[in-house]
Amino acid sequence: MKVIYLFRFFIIDLCWELEVERQAMIQRKEGTFIVYRGQQIPYREFISMKHSVGQLISTNGFFSTSKCVNVARAYILGATNTNKLTTVMFIITVPSDDLKKVVFADIARYSRMPDEQEILFSLGVVFRIDKVEDDSVNGIGAVYLTVTDEGVTTIQEYKRWISEQMIDNSAEILFGSLLAMSGQRRDAEHYFNMLLNTLP
Repeated sequence: MKVIYLFRFFIIDLCWELEVERQAMIQRKEGTFIVYRGQQIPYREFISMKHSVGQLISTNGFFSTSKCVNVARAYILGATNTNKLTTVMFIITVPSDDLKKVVFADIARYSRMPDEQEILFSLGVVFRIDKVEDDSVNGIGAVYLTVTDEGVTTIQEYKRWISEQMIDNSAEILFGSLLAMSGQRRDAEHYFNMLLNTLP
């Protein structure tokens, strides 16, 4: 909570820079490409995705991927599955030229590790679940996704509502209100107390 508050201006700036880079990608006409992400996720989420093929899912934060599968593999090298966690490789199709509302960018030239070929997705990106596979031999599941504009309209309407709310409230007050509305009342209370101690 405190970290989000402290980095709020950085988050806003990063969203803006990704939007600028995305416009440059549109001009270059990148076509369709594949990106990868190796990660451990809660086992119940993996099972939920297996039963949700064809459905949409959305991220609640920035989503880092790589054009290089070996880079993605490095992030799960040596990972051990447990009753609660399972190791997966996300294989994501990005039909770049067809996407009008999704914000993402190739940030390799800005990275300290350009060889990672990082593609960074902004907040609230929507994916369609195409296929989910178990791999009992290697212990790494495969989740096939496609980035889509579907469902983004709902997110944009939500963003528009937030913008309207900001006319009457500061961003700081709105953030705390959104926490409370999403059921995170204890976090909201903690946030507002922190706000009282930091604002003049």
